[in-house]
Amino acid sequence: MKKIMFIPLLVLAQISFAQTQKQKDSLADEICKTIVETVNLPDTIRLRNAFSKHVSMFVSAYPDSKPDQLVESLFYRLQRNCPEVQKLLANLQPQKGDWAIVDEKPTTVLDNEGCKTFLKYQVYSYLETNGDTVHLEIKNGYWVEHFKDSSYSKLKLKKLNDCEFEIVFVESNNNIRKSFSKPGDKYKYQIVDKKENYFFMSTEVEGQNRFSTFKIYFIKP
Repeated sequence: MKKIMFIPLLVLAQISFAQTQKQKDSLADEICKTIVETVNLPDTIRLRNAFSKHVSMFVSAYPDSKPDQLVESLFYRLQRNCPEVQKLLANLQPQKGDWAIVDEKPTTVLDNEGCKTFLKYQVYSYLETNGDTVHLEIKNGYWVEHFKDSSYSKLKLKKLNDCEFEIVFVESNNNIRKSFSKPGDKYKYQIVDKKENYFFMSTEVEGQNRFSTFKIYFIKP
C-alpha cells in the first residue's frame, strides 16, 4: 500500500460535491485514461492536467460536501485502480519500506508444507512505503491492520491453496485505506519464501496484471 503526500491539484473552494462509489470509480477510470494518453508530459503535469480535465464532471451541489476531501479520496482510489498512476508515483516518491513493483508474478520457492507455516503465526508487522510500521493480526479468518495513528482496517481472509490466499476489504476507519478500498475489493497474496524472521510475499490487485513484493515480519509465539 502506498501512502503518498497529497498534491493540491485544483482550487475547488466554490464547488461542492456529492458522490457515489460507482461515480467515483468511473471518474477515476477517465482520469487514468488521460494519464495514460499523456506519457510525453512530465509526471506532475500529467496528474494535474488529468484532474483539471475531469473533476468538474463529478458534480452535485450538496452544501455539506468537502471538495478537498473528495479530491484526496479520489486520488487514493486512483492509486488502486490505475496501474499507470502506481508507476508514476513510484517514480515521483522513492519508497522507504520493503516494497517493490515487479512486472511478473514471482514463483514461490517453498513447498506446500513450508507455505502452511505462514498461518501458524497470528502476530505480524510490515513496513509501509513511507517507513511506518503496520501491526497485523491474522485470527479467526480475519486480517486486521493497526496503524500509527491508532486507526485500523479489517479484511476477510480466504485461503486459495497452501501458498496463496486473498483478503477481502470489510471496513476501515483509516483515511487512506477507506479511500483506497471499498467493501468487497479483493487482493491476492502469494507466499514466496520464508527467512529467519519474515515471509517474502507478492501481492496483486484483483483484475490487474501488476505485482508488488514485500516482507511480512512474524513474531514467534
